[in-house]
Amino acid sequence: MKEFVLACNFEYPVHSLILDLSDESWKKYFSDQDIAEMMNCNEKDLPALPAELNNFILEARKLPDADSFKQYLKQEFDSTACEWAKDTVLNYIKLFKYQQLPLNHQTEGDILRRI
Repeated sequence: MKEFVLACNFEYPVHSLILDLSDESWKKYFSDQDIAEMMNCNEKDLPALPAELNNFILEARKLPDADSFKQYLKQEFDSTACEWAKDTVLNYIKLFKYQQLPLNHQTEGDILRRI
């Protein structure tokens, strides 16, 4: 990691000790076997989604078109998880609407500052 940090000429997740093994840059430093071993080391099971959120997703997937989906997102949900998912989708749609997607007009630093 130290070699990679010193070779970077811009802010990179590794500067915060974040090792993103899906980043192609690590192939210069680790073999495919090493990367696979690290990815599978102490693998954690993800907790199940709350039932309300799972139902929110299942219902959204049944919708036939974008207009139906927009109508679906206009309603208020009792679950905070569903409200979070709705807000996240709406924010993503806004990025698309205002031609901010794909994010190739922004540097990785720009994206990291938003997180």
